[in-house]
Formats: sequence, structure tokens, C-alpha cells
Amino acid sequence: MQTAKASIAASAGSHDDQLANKTSCDSTWTSSSAVITRKGTSSGFRKLREALMARKFESHDNIPVAVGAVPGLFIGSYGAANNLEALKTTGVTHVLCVSPTLPLNFPDVFTYLQLQVADLSSVRISDYFDDAFGFIDSALSSGGKVLVHCFMGISRSSTVILAYLIARRGFSLADALCKLRRVRPQVQPNSGFYRELVALEAKQNNSAS
Repeated sequence: MQTAKASIAASAGSHDDQLANKTSCDSTWTSSSAVITRKGTSSGFRKLREALMARKFESHDNIPVAVGAVPGLFIGSYGAANNLEALKTTGVTHVLCVSPTLPLNFPDVFTYLQLQVADLSSVRISDYFDDAFGFIDSALSSGGKVLVHCFMGISRSSTVILAYLIARRGFSLADALCKLRRVRPQVQPNSGFYRELVALEAKQNNSAS
């Protein structure tokens, strides 16, 4: 499995970013608490930077948002993942953290999977899709509920959920984006992740034909 290399800044403003932004509504894991980590690399500076910045989410953007297309599936930022009361209120049982640096705060309460994916267009996030899909499927089939989060709940977590909607629920990329942006308008995969979603959609279409 390819590891994800951490860096401070990701590329921005590419043609693919613009395409992703324009797409709109118009167009066996055990059930007991556990922590499973898919390893990658990350700089100590990035870990410290994200830990400090994460504090701003503790008082806002801290509620898991239900993905209406799949009952039991939620998306959010680190703030949602760090809000124990809200997690319990929504009935979350599993937490999928798509970040190499964010802490897993309640390992005695929830079952965790941590994917060590940096928010860089050069990272092949599709290498982690099978792990993510298996974790979500197992949780939902057992009657659980899953929060998928990253740092800001914009790029990495949305990419995983969009890929799940495409691969597991038969959505087109456009329809999946439409569904997700209805409940969380700010979602926007980075340019590299968006290209991988396009490739996933094409693969699914070819398999169906």
C-alpha cells in the first residue's frame, strides 16, 4: 500500500479544482472499541500545526452532519469528532479519521479507523478506498453509525464519502456531489482526489456495461 507523504501546503487553483467546484446539483471489523491505523508518514511540524489549529473547531462546526443518501453515515470536521456529547446524541459508534495527524480522542468509546492521508493532490487516496469501504460497510451492516471526518471536513472526508456513494451505492459523481453538498455545501475534493473520483466513476461504468 502506498504511503501518503505529509507536507504543509497542497497545490491550489488548478483546472481540476475549478471543475470540482463547479459541479453542483445542476449538473470483519469487530464491534468492540478498537483503533486500527493504516500507516503513512507525517512531519512533526504538521502534526503540531494541525493540533493547534484544531482547537478552533471545538466551539463551531462541531456537529456530525447526516449524509441523507446513506442512513447512518455522517460527515464532519475535527470539531465533530471531538464533540463526545454530539457523537453520542447522533448514535455514532464508529469513527473514520482521514488524517495522519489528528488524535483519536475516545478510543474506549468508539471503534476507529485512521487512514494516514494528507490533503495533497499528489496523494493516491484511492489506495485507501477498500479499507474505508470495508469499515463503513461493517459498521452499517451491524446497525452502527459512522462519522467520516478529516481536519476541516472539506476534502479528504468528502472524497471518501463520494467514493463510497459511487462504488457502493451506484451514484454518479455529479449526483453524489449534489447529495453531499445539500447537507454540507463546503465540501470540495482537491484536484488530485477529484481526478481519482472521475476515474472511479469511469471504472464503475465500465464494469456495469
